[in-house]
Amino acid sequence: MKSQRRTFLTLAFVLAVTTTVNVNAKQVAPESGELMTLDIAGKQSTYYRIQKDSSLFVTLSGPGTLTGIVRLITPSETHTNVTYTLIVSDGKKLVKTLNSTTSSSQWNWLGNSEGAGKSRKFHVRIGEGKHRLRFSLKNTLASAAGIRFNFDKSSPHVGESPLYPLSMREQVTVQVRERSLDYAIMDAETPVTVRIIGPTRLRIVSRLLYSGLMKGPKQYSIVSRMDNRKLPAKKLKTKKSFTTKIINHPEWISGRSRTFYVPIPEGEHVVSFRMSAMEAPGVALRFSIPKEDTRK
Repeated sequence: MKSQRRTFLTLAFVLAVTTTVNVNAKQVAPESGELMTLDIAGKQSTYYRIQKDSSLFVTLSGPGTLTGIVRLITPSETHTNVTYTLIVSDGKKLVKTLNSTTSSSQWNWLGNSEGAGKSRKFHVRIGEGKHRLRFSLKNTLASAAGIRFNFDKSSPHVGESPLYPLSMREQVTVQVRERSLDYAIMDAETPVTVRIIGPTRLRIVSRLLYSGLMKGPKQYSIVSRMDNRKLPAKKLKTKKSFTTKIINHPEWISGRSRTFYVPIPEGEHVVSFRMSAMEAPGVALRFSIPKEDTRK
């Protein structure tokens, strides 16, 4: 299992051979694509056909986690491994690249004699706002594949555990649509400090806090230190988010979330974050690390 976990972490996507998805996830349909049905032991599942060297588009509003299940459409006589590449992009931005291998299963698609390959599962983390994802099938001998999409808005960061600060200016609760999340506040004078054991990757979600007088897009900078060493400043740009509410401070408006990462070397470290001087009331931060790193 340990060797499998290390293999999974090196892939751009998390792969699995099971079709199980989160019970909170809802199936979503792409903008186009022929419906296909697979019957496994009396249970029917709906997929959408994607031709080789063509694309499917899925429009979603985040945050959340999109889980996809891919089955190549293989000739019934094919039993050897078949490779393929699935490319996911969001506008002009490359999001993920899945290079995988599958083989024929014992199942056929209903209504024709086409064989269904063994399933491969992947996850795509969706940030806030509206996204139009493009899925393209390439580099395969198969003529097409079936893809099933499920979207879970309740778990946008599967596989991560929260990390709570040692110190901060104050804590606030930010309501993001139906979810309430705790954030630590820092400003130019008071940092937010965390203690962390590496090696791992620290994920930081930041939200600039707007006062009532601030308008338009804003740039802000976060200065950080690890132990006694200064790290490169992180320069970010945001604008007001009107889908959030700061419970403790109704006079503030949250900026849209901006995420960045800090690699943590082996050993125990203290990392602090401070906002560069500007007219904003502060910056709200949330921290998390991969769940498997909490077992150290």
